[in-house]
Amino acid sequence: MVITQSLIEEAKQDPDRFGQLYDITVNDVYRFIMYRVRNQAIAEDLTSETYMKVLHYLQDFDPARGQFLNWLYTIAANTIRDYYRKANRECQLEETTELTMGIHDERLEQIEMQDQMLTLIHQLTEDQREVVLFRYYHDLKLKDIAIQMNKSENAVKQLLLRAVNRLKKAWEGREAL
Repeated sequence: MVITQSLIEEAKQDPDRFGQLYDITVNDVYRFIMYRVRNQAIAEDLTSETYMKVLHYLQDFDPARGQFLNWLYTIAANTIRDYYRKANRECQLEETTELTMGIHDERLEQIEMQDQMLTLIHQLTEDQREVVLFRYYHDLKLKDIAIQMNKSENAVKQLLLRAVNRLKKAWEGREAL
């Protein structure tokens, strides 16, 4: 099933429709979170927390500002970042070893880098952003992306190449600062 604007609007009013929106997206959001936290229990908790936020803020979603999936992944990324910040504070309070603190600091730095990349992805054109998300977050093949986007496979390859090149330039420019 595809996420349509009408489904999103109906989900704002009807819990059953929100359930459909959840069913369509939950596996991808869980994978997105699991890839970053590498712990099943934590990934499940953060996925649940993400959808609680989505339910709470769904009324504020504005399709003119971007795709629903981008908005959803931004909420998931922020939830992960908040988790690691809180975990880092709790580690400091518990006076854990320097090694443990180093691991949390490295993980927090990795999450912050991923957030920076998401910010750069949001600066792409809508088509470029969509193709990057389909390819790297949803792990779709170019052929499947072409079908989803109603474009030729060659057009999708070109979009992806341009998007990746633009992201590389932006990333290098970020590091130069």
